[in-house]
Amino acid sequence: MLGEERRNKILERVRPLLAEIDGEIRLLDVLLDSTRQQLVFVMQKGAWPVLVGMNWLDYVSQRDAELKAQLAAGIARREEISQKRQAEEAEEERRLGLFGARRARKSSPQ
Repeated sequence: MLGEERRNKILERVRPLLAEIDGEIRLLDVLLDSTRQQLVFVMQKGAWPVLVGMNWLDYVSQRDAELKAQLAAGIARREEISQKRQAEEAEEERRLGLFGARRARKSSPQ
């Protein structure tokens, strides 16, 4: 668990980097796992949550430019996954809609 002061310093460092990556992303919180090895940045872009993790040692040893690149890559991966999931859900809804329409035609009296 992060102390309040350390948490705030991390948020202060990362917020401007995220604003440069994408102005629509809001940084909500940062968490440190119980082993104190992994950080997780909890963000929001529109209606979608975005979680990006990284090794604590990477975070403390990286310069801002490196950290920004790693965050941007993590966000891009999450957005790609989200878009793929949305497309799959839309296809499933379309498929189920067609199935329901066929079923309704079969059961309607002619």
